[in-house]
Amino acid sequence: MTVSLLDPAMQLATVELAQMLAGANRALVGEEIVQFAKAEPLGGGHWRLSGLLRGRGGTEHAVAGHGSDEGFVLLGPGLVPLDPAVLGTDPARRVVALGRGDPAPVKAPVLLRGLGLRPLSPVRPRRTVAADGSWTLAWTRRARGGWSWRGGVDMPLVEEAESYLVTLGPLEAPFETFLATWTTATPLLRLEASTLADLAARNPGAPIAVRQRGTASLSLPLLLCHLP
Repeated sequence: MTVSLLDPAMQLATVELAQMLAGANRALVGEEIVQFAKAEPLGGGHWRLSGLLRGRGGTEHAVAGHGSDEGFVLLGPGLVPLDPAVLGTDPARRVVALGRGDPAPVKAPVLLRGLGLRPLSPVRPRRTVAADGSWTLAWTRRARGGWSWRGGVDMPLVEEAESYLVTLGPLEAPFETFLATWTTATPLLRLEASTLADLAARNPGAPIAVRQRGTASLSLPLLLCHLP
């Protein structure tokens, strides 16, 4: 992607893969967090960014639908936390910032509200069909707040307990309208052949999805499979 910086004197850096895995060159583009490996100056404050890692920090839902003239914010290490109690929950709220020597303050909306508290959606859906017709559905969990890669070591859970909500019905449906729900403390669910036959007879082709239950909220859904 090509970005235009407010000040032509501002600089962006090219980094190695190890630096990216440690969290370097993170940026917010629209509502998606990306990382970039290479920054090529084009002159006049314009830069071409390549070697992108997409959907970072649990923003994979925002990968699609980008347009031109979106905001680009470099996420550096010196971020200042704001008190959620002061910010409130009004969707129309704004944060006002005034720097030294600025003639007037700048107003900015609050983006990605609650993202830091929402668990990351599970990944790698798998289905195993046994000889008796039963299904074993499995997935891999992720942990919020971790940027570094630890080979061979599972990331800490962060949540108070490991728990998943498996649902039958459209992914965007309200909770009370799901056709069936299951709760499990491990990243797998076994459905007996008789249960599958009954569900499929009443809801042919309905999707089965899983969400991780976090301390503060549910993750976005991961589609596991569809009923016969």
